[in-house]
Amino acid sequence: MGVPRYLHGHHLMGVRRQADEVRAAGMVTRRQLASELGIGATTLARYEGVLWPAPARYGTGQVRAYPPELADKVRAAIKSLRRTKKKGAIR
Repeated sequence: MGVPRYLHGHHLMGVRRQADEVRAAGMVTRRQLASELGIGATTLARYEGVLWPAPARYGTGQVRAYPPELADKVRAAIKSLRRTKKKGAIR
């Protein structure tokens, strides 16, 4: 009889696999970077292309991949925003 090749909900999703590949390449995903900075992924997405260049998209799932240099720029920009914006504008 054996084990079936596919069980619903018991396989690695394609986008997750691509995000794992991005992490293995030394880059960070949008969600990772946002949680590290303590802001939401949507907030980070709104600033893409405005305060820093939009990151490259990776794979068919279009996972945003931040290389280390760009991630450092984003961290500096968010830190600067926190200093200049009114309280509550960005945490």
